[in-house]
Amino acid sequence: MTNTTYQTFLLIALLANLNRAHALFWPTPTCSKLVDRYETEYGKHVTPKNKSDAFIFFLHVPRTAGKTYATCFLRAALPASQRCSPSYDLLRLNVSQEGCRYLVSHDDYSLTSLLPENTLVVTQLRDPVTRVLSAYEFAIEVAARRIKMDDEKFFKTAKNMTFVNTLNVWPWSHLVPWFRKSMQVHLADLNAQAKEEGARARTWTEHFDNRRNRTYYWNKELNQSVWKLPPASKMVHPYSNVLVTPLFDWIETKEAQDLIHEGATLQILGLTNYSHWKSATALRKCFFEDLDSHRRLVDVAKQRLRSMLHVGLTENLDQSVASMAAGLGFNLSSHSHRSANRNYFAYDAPGFDMEQLITFNASRYVPTGEMTPITIREARHLLVKYQQEADALNKKLGTLEPELQELVDKEDAWLEEEDNKKKEEGQGGSTSRELGTASVLDGIVGWVKKSVAVLPTWPPKVVATTTSRTSSSMKESDDDVSDTDLDNDDDDEDEESVDSGTSSPSTGGEEEDEEGEGPEEGDNEGDLPSGEKIDSPWAEEIEALDAKVYDLQQKRDAIKRDIDTLLAMPLVKGPPMPQGPAKLLVPDSEFEDIKTSLGAFYRHCSKSATKKAADKRRGAFKDLVTPWHESFGFSSAQRKALHPTIVQRIRELNAADLEIWELGKQLLEEALVEQAADKTLQELPPPVEAEDEKNVTTTKPASGSSSSVRSTPKPKHATAQAGRDEL
Repeated sequence: MTNTTYQTFLLIALLANLNRAHALFWPTPTCSKLVDRYETEYGKHVTPKNKSDAFIFFLHVPRTAGKTYATCFLRAALPASQRCSPSYDLLRLNVSQEGCRYLVSHDDYSLTSLLPENTLVVTQLRDPVTRVLSAYEFAIEVAARRIKMDDEKFFKTAKNMTFVNTLNVWPWSHLVPWFRKSMQVHLADLNAQAKEEGARARTWTEHFDNRRNRTYYWNKELNQSVWKLPPASKMVHPYSNVLVTPLFDWIETKEAQDLIHEGATLQILGLTNYSHWKSATALRKCFFEDLDSHRRLVDVAKQRLRSMLHVGLTENLDQSVASMAAGLGFNLSSHSHRSANRNYFAYDAPGFDMEQLITFNASRYVPTGEMTPITIREARHLLVKYQQEADALNKKLGTLEPELQELVDKEDAWLEEEDNKKKEEGQGGSTSRELGTASVLDGIVGWVKKSVAVLPTWPPKVVATTTSRTSSSMKESDDDVSDTDLDNDDDDEDEESVDSGTSSPSTGGEEEDEEGEGPEEGDNEGDLPSGEKIDSPWAEEIEALDAKVYDLQQKRDAIKRDIDTLLAMPLVKGPPMPQGPAKLLVPDSEFEDIKTSLGAFYRHCSKSATKKAADKRRGAFKDLVTPWHESFGFSSAQRKALHPTIVQRIRELNAADLEIWELGKQLLEEALVEQAADKTLQELPPPVEAEDEKNVTTTKPASGSSSSVRSTPKPKHATAQAGRDEL
């Protein structure tokens, strides 16, 4: 090869792959030099002088209950105009409102290089062992709920900001597909094994009856359902079974190291594999492989943690919220701020023509149903007007629906009392919906007394959503808070609601169908035949109130249809394809909730979020079963029963995070003492009781889903009665 040819070849190589050529001729600096450069370029800590107008960045470490922190407190404390566009799946500062000052995301500390200089950083930490276990469980649950989905639906991308698919949120965007693929391989092997040896029922499978609020067990071979698991049967171990990669194996994988282990420390350093800093990959390698670099970087993380305005703990959530309120100067007694529905925002490109004509056929605007051309300005005005009307109706329903439910509960108690009196008098029969089962046999409608509860049959049918007047005699007990109760962190990221405001914890993303979770229709305990009336002291009042609620819901639904029509037009351009920065179309006062204090809203919201997370966990594994109908579920008791060897190994793999967590505990304790001394620490209201929840305003956006009085028009009171019978 001539010298000229060689030079030409080298030039082509340099042009084709500059990075490779750079590594060839200029070797990568040693870890020591990399850390030196990191301390010089990125070692500074954000410490704004003025807190009142500072930009607040909540550095959300996954699985630390940060979602409750952000949604139930921080967003409710700030007006809609001050909240930046949601950025869990994609950084959207360029399409946020001008002057927004609050951002929450899973981005690490490297994001601060893109934020204003006067940025305050707050974060939340958790015991690394429980955080790793929670991450393992959550990724498996999300993958299990989607195990039967085809790839196209599994990897779908949200069309707008209203919902964000968990699969677009780091680190679940990597971890959930990994577990799903692992499950598919395991299931294929198990099915092949079952085909060879012949399917035999090995155990009972666990299911949940939503209408009765009870767990039951079913055996396919016996075609039998029971409320209590027979002593000889058991579920497979959740952390070591043939359906998923066992915990002990998973904690040693590259995926666990890249995404979960030492996660809090790496996020504080800005060195995750989601970092905005170019040197993060090399520095992360030094962190894990070079002892001296590891020690120096951990020291930087500790210094940075001390520089943060606030550090909270998952294990001490309430006091963490109180401390953050003191640090940021928020008054827990002041009013809270409701959700700013996406209908109130626009993302216009500069010079956007507001006088452009569009065709609108909403029924309320044009009663005749004719297509009418209106300007975008007029249509946007209608959109805001309709949303305000829908919000007003939701407020009314928020008052009337609890009143209706209270009357129904009174009637239920009265019916039970009357039934007991009849039994004592020896009259027999049953008027209580909890003790009887309605059946229709050969066209004869009547009550048939049964002495035992009817067990669910299999396979169950999909049950229609119960009405708003449905009451249950099987109320959930409020157990003590456990580790798993705190795991509502990212559950509403599962196609989560990410409006540019405070999302109601009960209005998450699109809920997946919980098919096969209860008995067949017609097997309800105490069904009352349609048209049958109950003669009670409250019957007429219930019927009148039911009619009023139904009428309001019908009006609200009509408005929602018009809102949906307007949203289909070029009025609101939601990311990921925005046309310009966000603009709030109504004043902040529109979202002020003067009836609910910030502290009261936090109490109610956090309780609802915990319940929602528990509800979603119940049906997570219904599709992840062996050919022998074995399945599993996670619980705090099973966490505590883990073998000490596994717990110790997790501690070893997260040694830096343990140090950071211990420092976080110390910093929170010091802050609480200092804030109590200077009298800035405020007390949160007492935990919300069931009766008190009626007084907390939680208006949902009209575009969100809410239960309606009846799914099909029927005689009102008869339908209401049938709804109340479904226990």
